[in-house]
Amino acid sequence: METFFEELFAYTNHYNQKIIKILVKNDSKDLSKSLKLFSHILNAHSLWNAKINHLPPPCKPWDFQETKNFRDLNRSNFENSLSIIKERPMDELIRYRLGKGQELQNNVQDMLFQIINHSTYHRAQIATDFRENGLDPIMAEYIIYKMPHPL
Repeated sequence: METFFEELFAYTNHYNQKIIKILVKNDSKDLSKSLKLFSHILNAHSLWNAKINHLPPPCKPWDFQETKNFRDLNRSNFENSLSIIKERPMDELIRYRLGKGQELQNNVQDMLFQIINHSTYHRAQIATDFRENGLDPIMAEYIIYKMPHPL
């Protein structure tokens, strides 16, 4: 299972880097929706890592992050998730609170998958925003990422 999660986080990191490049390159366009969504992707990833590691929240889910910080935040999230994968048992139960105080408990595996699923969901919204702003959205399908030699 560790190898699979390492692959999923490599996939997420790969496509996050592609989005960062597009956002930086097109800073003159009004991509405020994409910037807000991508900030949220980074924040949520960071928050879930913190929950798993029993750390205080480093930010709020919808805090705005500066584009110049995207690469470092993405790299930090990726590295922290890889550390969790290597150091924490996948079946370890973690108690945590949601933003409105609701207390929950999930295992590390489910929490890691939440990060991946959440990121994918919002990258699809970013793809729509790119298209609406005259940019070609990236093809961020996992199966495309896994293809050794596209036809």
